Amino acid sequence: MNLHFEYSDLVSQKNYEPLLRFYLELTLKTLRIDCDDLFLSLSIVDDELMHTLNLSYRKVDRSTDVLSFAFLEGEKLNYQDKMLDLGEIYISLAKCEEQAPMYNLTVEEELAYLFIHGLLHLFGYDHDTEEKKQTMFALQDEIFKKGKDYGLPKID
Repeated sequence: MNLHFEYSDLVSQKNYEPLLRFYLELTLKTLRIDCDDLFLSLSIVDDELMHTLNLSYRKVDRSTDVLSFAFLEGEKLNYQDKMLDLGEIYISLAKCEEQAPMYNLTVEEELAYLFIHGLLHLFGYDHDTEEKKQTMFALQDEIFKKGKDYGLPKID
């Protein structure tokens, strides 16, 4: 499988791409997704841009930690396609820094956790009911724990 992972970091001095690529591959393996070409865009942004996106697309007048914009949803996803363009994920680095201590995580771990969350949304998972929430968060925790057990890539 060819992963076309467009990574842009508008706010950090660190290169988180190896960490996030690691979790992308681990998520694909866990979900047993195999296609010839997979496209995904990820942007790490500041709170101001995240607030603007959240207001524009969700009509929520505050920043948030992660937003996902799926290009295909639900039954339209076909993992046997030759090419799969998942969509875009935006993560607020400021929210990562704010939330990490609350969960006893490093900023890198919180970033990875939010990235997995965004990925699962792109694959059609949601948390709009209690049942769906339990399913999604259990899977998110499973993938995150597997990654920590493997050992996280070093961040430059």
